[in-house]
This record gives sequence, structure tokens and C-alpha cells, in this order.
Amino acid sequence: MISRTIRNLLIIFLILAAGAISVFFLYRFLEDRPLSRDLFLALDKDTSSIAGPKPAAGLIRSILASIVPEREYSPITLDYPFNKSIFPSEIVAPTFLWHDSEKAADLWLIDITFKNNPFHIYALTAGKQVEPQIDPEAVSWSNENYRRSDYDVSAKAWTPDERTWDVVKRHCVESFGTVTVTGFRSPASTSFAEASGSKPEILSRANMQLMVSKDPVGVPIFYRDVPLMPSETSTGVIKPLANEAMPLIVWRLRDISKPSARVVLRDMPTCVNCHTFSRDGKVLGMDMDGPQGDKGAYALAKVGKNMVIAADDIITWSSYRYSPKGHMNFGLFSQVSPDGKYVISTLNESTFVANYSDFRFLQSFYPTRGIFVVYYRDTGRMEPLPGANDPNYVHTNACWSPDGRGIVFSRAKAKDNYETQVMPKHVNDPNETLIQYDLYTMPFNDGAGGLPTRLEGASQNGMSNSFARYSPDGKWIVFVRTNKGQLMRPDSKLYIIPAQGGKTREMSCNLSLMNSWHSWSPNGRWLVFASKGFSPFTQMFLTHIDESGNDSPAILIPNSTAANRAVNIPEFLYNSPDAIASISTPVQDSYRHFLKAKELADSGQYAEALEELEKSLALNPYYAKAHSDKGYILFRMGKYQEAIACIEKAIQLDPELAMAYYDYGSVLESMGRIDEAINMYNRALEIKPKFPGALNNLAKLLKNTGRLEEAVSMMRRAAEIWEESLGSKHPQVAGALGNLAGLLKATGRLEEAEALYQRAVKIFEESLGPEHPHTKMAKKELERLLKEGQQKTMDGGQKAPQ
Repeated sequence: MISRTIRNLLIIFLILAAGAISVFFLYRFLEDRPLSRDLFLALDKDTSSIAGPKPAAGLIRSILASIVPEREYSPITLDYPFNKSIFPSEIVAPTFLWHDSEKAADLWLIDITFKNNPFHIYALTAGKQVEPQIDPEAVSWSNENYRRSDYDVSAKAWTPDERTWDVVKRHCVESFGTVTVTGFRSPASTSFAEASGSKPEILSRANMQLMVSKDPVGVPIFYRDVPLMPSETSTGVIKPLANEAMPLIVWRLRDISKPSARVVLRDMPTCVNCHTFSRDGKVLGMDMDGPQGDKGAYALAKVGKNMVIAADDIITWSSYRYSPKGHMNFGLFSQVSPDGKYVISTLNESTFVANYSDFRFLQSFYPTRGIFVVYYRDTGRMEPLPGANDPNYVHTNACWSPDGRGIVFSRAKAKDNYETQVMPKHVNDPNETLIQYDLYTMPFNDGAGGLPTRLEGASQNGMSNSFARYSPDGKWIVFVRTNKGQLMRPDSKLYIIPAQGGKTREMSCNLSLMNSWHSWSPNGRWLVFASKGFSPFTQMFLTHIDESGNDSPAILIPNSTAANRAVNIPEFLYNSPDAIASISTPVQDSYRHFLKAKELADSGQYAEALEELEKSLALNPYYAKAHSDKGYILFRMGKYQEAIACIEKAIQLDPELAMAYYDYGSVLESMGRIDEAINMYNRALEIKPKFPGALNNLAKLLKNTGRLEEAVSMMRRAAEIWEESLGSKHPQVAGALGNLAGLLKATGRLEEAEALYQRAVKIFEESLGPEHPHTKMAKKELERLLKEGQQKTMDGGQKAPQ
């Protein structure tokens, strides 16, 4: 006989199935048609006893019947979307967020109404948030303690499914729909069918309005997806990102009609950053720095499905012949002209740069000297731009007018990049160099330049004005205003001004913290920008701008990256959403050979690994880690002098590469040069204190020189670090425990040594099996220890290990 529990489960299953089928057919009926009936939804997996539209309708009608229109209910704060938000027609559904002042409320009714349609969409939800997606590789000491605020965590949430959102969008085009959220205490009944006859207790209410624009975005967004994890060298120097973490940066192309963005460029062991496209979307310009190599390298490549940026596509700003002797140009904020014929950049630059350990604002960066230089793609020559080549001023952030006949840019009196010898410790530190830019316009005249003219309304206002961007019709300029410097400052806000100058307006889309890196859509109706208003991990937003320059509240572009990574430099690509599927570069190919070499070396195929490293270095001779790995492989092949030459080259390229000193120590140790090897291991540990391999090797050498207690301390640290990073059951941990046991045995601490040997044996048995050589060796060492303990007991009465 079927038990009552099983019977009830079967009933619930049948109700669920029937409800799902009903909703499916209801959606099928609504597709591409006007809403012709009230739509009742109970599709939220957290609502109790989901039963499809019919029972849900009964409960919803009971809720509606319980609402007293003239009563003032407790307030609900609708956090997002903002009231009067305007969405593009193709964007994916937002997540509605709110805070209910009534703690007893545990279910909410979403009621969506439309101006030109009498019918409603109703949805019941328990308001549960989806856990943010975290990238574990983007976690480091500098950001691991970050937690979302209690306010953010406590928010209630609802995300309409794709079909519901499509219905909403179709009925809100150019007219505001109203979203009302009603909070109530869930009925005591166990199903919607039973609850439909009850009278729910209404506790709270609030509403907001949203609209869908007739103006599409129409094109994808190209952007850099970066981890925010500053690092610190052994000498206390802060870097925005450690060299070895560079491959964590990826570049994405986002079609906002899709739920996420695809990666088009990855595995770059280099700081590839600022990028720009020609107005027709056919030419990509991108900084292509090499590790410890030419920081002025710049790529110019034809946009295509599977792009390959070859060596012939790369120029170097360092080849500019009018630079001061010894000066190496970076080429700052380079911009490709609308027709793709020219590139303008800031050269002969002097830059204030300060890096901070606070990942939220990890760098201040802005030029204090520099002139504009134009690269002519047809001839390859570089020439200063008359009117913007006065070294008494700094010229930066050039932006072409839509027709390419003029530019708008930032200018200020030139000054030294550091005004004090005291380096700032954080953003807005008084020791940061103070510079405030004004906006100027000037003609380009095919490179002949002209007279720069101050843009009234965006200059001499006691603030710094930067990163100006013309609208596609040339009517407006949107720029960033901040107290000093440019762009990514905590107080940076977006302003709009007529292109010829005049009244400046602070934009409505600005969020509470850092608003910058903006780009116009081709139709001039949308602006994409980056902001930290919702999270210290920068996100990407849209705002709609009408023909009068009025903008709407910010719209988040969801799922652009993991919750602990940042969106950087978003730019509309005036091309189709599938215009770029992949981008590859010589540096990227070099890294692939490097990874293949590591794989081969790990399997003992040293000759083959060496071939891969040769290929890697042929493509990128500045890659320090490849030189170091080559040295280590040569060492394993017994070619010590060649190994040393490679490792010294790695250290020359990157003096902070801990692995190079470790490899050097390994070679010297094998050559019997013990004191020098100890120095190399110590240097590796200065750079990277949590380097278990160096600790392990150093402990062995200290033991051989009679420094047992130091050796025990080193080996204990190595075992702890390996266990912390690999887990307590990893064979590497077992090996370290065995080594530590051997050192303890040498100091006479036999009981502690026995316990560690036993742990090591157990780990080896579970991970490698009882017949593995490591397991057998650990067992043999344990047996030897027990025998020696028993002998000491017989000789001197000491208690033997058990």
C-alpha cells in the first residue's frame, strides 16, 4: 500500500506538471501578441507548493481583494531598477531589488500594469537572491576579506524569466509601465489552492515606473574584464597586478540581448589595455605592451571574425624621432580616426602614477606633460600636431569629431609628475600631484592642426575636465569632471555639454562612486559607461539620451563578469554582434607554447619542452618566466652553465621573479655551491615569503650545515603553506610532513616525528596507493624510526614511540 507521504508527493508532482504546461501554453499564446488577459505567475522556485496559474490566480486574487486602497502600508524601498528607468528593447531582464520595512513579510506580489493595456502581469516571489558568481582565481590577499554590505545581502530580489520580460518590453515601448511590489505574510496553508480562500495579511507596498525605448542599442560592447588584486614586491612596491596574474585578464564582446558575454581574447602575459575602433568598426587599435619589453607597442588591425594581430600590425611609439634622448614613449590614450587613416596619441609624456594596496581604487594615473603626435597609416610616419605640441602644456584624451575634421581634448599647464618625495598611500591622499585639465577643441586639418580654443562650460571651473567624447551627430560632448586628475576617481561624474560649448549639465545616470569610461552608440541614443556605484568591482551601465541631451537613470548590464572582477574600458563596436569571435597575437601564441612546455616538462619530456620554449621566446623574447623555465629544463638535462645563463637573463628582465631565484638555487645546490644556493633561496623568500618549495629546499641545506632548529622552522612553514593551498590529503603535503619528521628525528623529538610519519603514510596510501614508491619509502622511514626508538629505550630507558 502506498504511504500517505508518497501519495502527497505524487499529487504535488502532478500539480507542478499541470501548472508548468498551463504556463507554457499561456506563453505560447502571448508570443508576438498583445496581452489579452491577466497573466498569473508562480514560477519562483522558492514560493511554497508551486501550482501553476490556476491556484496561483486564486491566491493573487485574495491578495488583491485584501488591499485597502486608502490605507498607507509600510514602505518598501525599491533599490533597482530606478524609477523612470528606460531600457533598450533588446536587453536581457533586470533583477528587481528591494528592501521591505516589514520584517514579517515573507512573500511578495509583483504587479505590472501598462498604460495602453488593461491587463496585468502578476508574479509571486519569495524574494531570494541568487548567490553571486565568484572567480576563485581572482581572489588574493588584497581582496579576500571583502564582503558585500549587510544592506546588499539583505535585499529581496526577483528576475523575470525571458518570456515574461519579453511581454513586459513589448507593452512598455515609449510609455511607462508600473511595477508595484506588495509584501504580505505567507498563508499558513501548504498550497496555493488551499490558500486561495484565505485572507492574506497585507503589510507593505511601493511602486516604480519603467519604459522601453524605441531606440535600439544595435551594436555589441567590447571591454576588458580584469581582476582587482594588487600585489606587493619584496621591497614593498605595490603593483596593480602581479606579472604572473596578467593572463587572468580577458577581453569580451557583449551582445546585450544575450545572458552573458563571450571571451574573444585571453591568455595574454602582458598589459594590453586601452583600445579604440574606427567609426566604421573596421579597424581596431590597441596597446600591446610586452612583459618588461616595449611599453610603446601599439597594434592596428582589421576587424574580422578570427583576428590575428601579427608582428606587421604592431607599431611602436618609441620610434618617434623627436623624443628627448633616452625617453621611451608609452603612447597614452591613443585614438584611431573615424576613417581609420590616422592615430593620435600623447607622446613625450610624463605621468603621475601611484599604486595602492586598496583594490577598490588601486591606482592613480594621469599625465602631467605630453604633446599630441599623429601616426599616418599610409606612410608610417609620426608627426607632432601643430597647436597641440607645446611642451609647456600637457595634452591628453584626444577624441575625434565624427567627421574627423577636429578634436576635443584635455589640456593643462605642464608640471613635474611628482610634486613631493612622499608617495601617496591611497587615492585622494594629499601627496597626489594636483592637476586640473580644461577641455579644448581645435581643427585637425589633415594633420596641419590649428589654434586650440577653450571649451566654455568645461574649463576654468575649479575642477578637472577630461575624457571628452563627441556624440555621433556632433551635437553633444560627454566628459568626466573630478576634483583632480582624470577618469577613475571616486568623485568622477559624467557631464553633458553642447559641442560648441555652453551650459553644462550633470547627468542623471551618475551613481554614487566613480563614473567614467563612456562610449556612444551609433544612433547617439545610448551611452555605455563604467561605475563603482553598485560594487567596488566596476560594472557596466547604460543610459538613454534624448535629442535634447536629457539622460535616464543608469541601467546595469548584468552578468558582464564575475562578481569579484571588474569591467574596464567599455566601448561600442560599430559592427555586428558576431563581428569578432577571437583575437590572437604573437604574445598570446608565445604563452601557449610556454604552457605546452610546462606540460611536457612535468611529464619528463625535457627535449620536447625545450623546443616549445624556444618557440615561445622567438615570439616574445621579453618573457622572463620562459627564460627561467628554459634554465630549469637545461639544469634537469645536466647543462648547468647554459641553465645559469638563461636564469640570469630572466632575472635581468624581471628582478622580482621569485621562481628564477629558486631555479638558480637548485642549479647551484647541484653544483655544490651551497652558500650561494642558500642566498638564492633566501632571495626567493624575500620576494615571495609563502614559497613552500624554497622553504623546503632551504631547510634541507640548513640541516646539512648543522642549523637544525632553523631547518625545522622552515620545513614546518613549508608543510603548513602546502596544506593550506593544496588540502590536507595531497601527496605534496605528505612529502613535506615526511621531510619535517626526518628533521624532528634528527633533533631527538621522536614522538612528534612518529606522528608526522604516520600522517604521511596515510596520505600517500589514500592518494597514491600502498604500492607507490613514495608510500613504501614513508613506511620504511616510519619502521626505521620505531626501531631506533626501541633501541634507545633498551639502551637508556627512554620511552619508545608507540
